[in-house]
Amino acid sequence: MQEFFVGYSYGAGGFWFFITAPSKEDIIKEYPGVKVWDNPPEFAQDISDHIRATSSYELGAIPDLVHDVLEEAIRTAVHLKPFHD
Repeated sequence: MQEFFVGYSYGAGGFWFFITAPSKEDIIKEYPGVKVWDNPPEFAQDISDHIRATSSYELGAIPDLVHDVLEEAIRTAVHLKPFHD
């Protein structure tokens, strides 16, 4: 199991999480359209410790609210600008 930084930007803000999964591909398969990084990107360095402490989940045991946020990001992805790297 590895920890990945996962997020989606909707322009005026975004959602960021750490998800533990066997592989990055497993997360992408479950939540296509959501960006997955091996490590927090440069823009998230200052907030990654806070996100890890408050928003870390295991794939397959993600709370309904977080699942709903990720699903909404997938549904609206066509209308939003892609998440920057």
